[in-house]
Parts: sequence; structure tokens; C-alpha cells
Amino acid sequence: LALETRKGREVSVLTATIDRGQGSTLLTADGKQVTRVVYQVRNNHKQYLEVELPAGATIWSCFVNGKAVKPVKGEAGKLRLPLESSVANEGQMSTFPAEVTYAQAVVPKAWLDSISLITPKVDMPISELDWEVYFPADWTVMRQGGTLKPSSAAPPLVPQPQPPGPARRGRRGQR
Repeated sequence: LALETRKGREVSVLTATIDRGQGSTLLTADGKQVTRVVYQVRNNHKQYLEVELPAGATIWSCFVNGKAVKPVKGEAGKLRLPLESSVANEGQMSTFPAEVTYAQAVVPKAWLDSISLITPKVDMPISELDWEVYFPADWTVMRQGGTLKPSSAAPPLVPQPQPPGPARRGRRGQR
């Protein structure tokens, strides 16, 4: 009997990933912006989540799995949030939330000037990201850019004109 064995090549595996991110930003007429982002993290081995906030942002709070955490400053102004390990449950690794809330001053310089909204950069791949933006009623979104696309369920960003005159009513009881 002859037996020959070989060691196969090792394949690198992700140590952590973000299954879903949910963010919301509130813009106020007096030039303030408050953003909250919650990441659903699946962590196999990583010690921290590295987050790079937009320029001029001030951190308000950080939570990991419902507990307040104190971020550590990393290189080049990045923050590091300490992470927990995911728990294996019926063959699946569980996720847990990592939340960051921050504020910054955002003031348009002129009447038709634009405001750029930038999500925090993280050092893990994100499978899905939803981001809601709330702004004063008299503001209008005129142009969009970047890699995020409007949701098909979202209302139109530019208000649609309403026809003048009395409201139209449908008939009852008919399909």
C-alpha cells in the first residue's frame, strides 16, 4: 500500500463582516448635522471595528451590542470600537449591533450651494447599507451622486407638483 499526502494551499477568510448597515442623518436649518449609523457585525476573530468619520465630525456616542463603549483613537484620526465575538447558533454565526452617533456643522455657503453627505468609512465589507436623510421642508435635493441609490420604496426627492383645484375623489365600493 502506497500513500502520498500533500498539504493544500491555505485560503484567507474574512475575520469579520457587516451584514447590514442602517444610517440616518438629520440636517437642521441652522446648519447642524447629526448622523447615527448601526452596523450588524458578524465577527469571527477581529478585535475592533475601525471607523473613519467625515472631516469635522464630533463623536457623540458608541455602543456595541447595547453596551456603551469608549472608542480608541487610531491612526490618521480613525476610531477603533472594541468588538465582541459572534456566537455560533445552529451552524450560523450571530450578528450584533455596533452603533456610532456623531455631529458636525454643515452650512451652505450660498443660496444654491450644495452639501455633501458622506457615510463613515469602515474597515470591513458591508453587504447592504440603508441611509435615510431628513432635511428641512424648504430644502430641495437637486442632484445625487456617489454609490448609494434611492430606494424604490422611497418617496421622490424633489416634491411633485400638485394639480390646482379641488381634490379628486374616487368612487366607493367599486374595484
